[in-house]
Amino acid sequence: MFLPLRDENPSGKFAVVNVCLLLANIAAFLYELSLTPHAARALEMTYGVIPARIPAWLAGHGTLEAALLPFLTSMFLHGGWAHILGNLLFLWIFGDNVEAAFGHLGYLLFYFVCGIGSGLVHAAFNLHSHLPAVGASGAISGVLGAYIVLEPRNRILSLFFIFVVRVPAAIVLGVWFAMQFLMGLSTIGTAAMRALRSGSASRATSASCSAAGSAGATTSPAPVAATSPKPPTSLATNGVPKASAVNSTPDWSAWR
Repeated sequence: MFLPLRDENPSGKFAVVNVCLLLANIAAFLYELSLTPHAARALEMTYGVIPARIPAWLAGHGTLEAALLPFLTSMFLHGGWAHILGNLLFLWIFGDNVEAAFGHLGYLLFYFVCGIGSGLVHAAFNLHSHLPAVGASGAISGVLGAYIVLEPRNRILSLFFIFVVRVPAAIVLGVWFAMQFLMGLSTIGTAAMRALRSGSASRATSASCSAAGSAGATTSPAPVAATSPKPPTSLATNGVPKASAVNSTPDWSAWR
């Protein structure tokens, strides 16, 4: 187990913007936890970055807000406890030094530029993806890159199993970027497996429908006994049709 604890060269100033960013991410995550799974999925689909919305908007479908606003809002959403704890730990340790060097307003602008820029790069390489991307990893990666430029020789007190050791900042941040790369590969693999399962299910359904159609075409229909017509049971006595069980059930397929 490797866990960074703090740096040996704190800024000595109260990083008000960094603290506000931490609190905003925590508040957004607590709100996510309060939602039902269906509502949480709807939140991700609304405020997460979905690259396919950009070409759709350029083609005249959808709105500018739905296509571009998630590049900002997605930075405050996270996919689970490990996701948010890892992000906020590194932001807490390294963000204060960068804010002290850039100033409060400069640090805030730098954070948003890095976060929005990483979202745009993700969209450019996955332009037709319909999977929502959430998290502050892009913005925090920019903060860590600035830290390594500002404090290249600094050391980080880190917990290595049961020992507290002093590790160069470059190694700690290298571990961070390696973790982000592996998480990205895992996400790509999960999406590919889902697409493969979906394609296999679609092909199986098509094959079964084709087989059923062929069997129906070669089989003679059974004779039907003539019966006297009966009035439909779904009609009321005054001639107004009653709602059937099928039609009275809302169609949720549009939410998937």
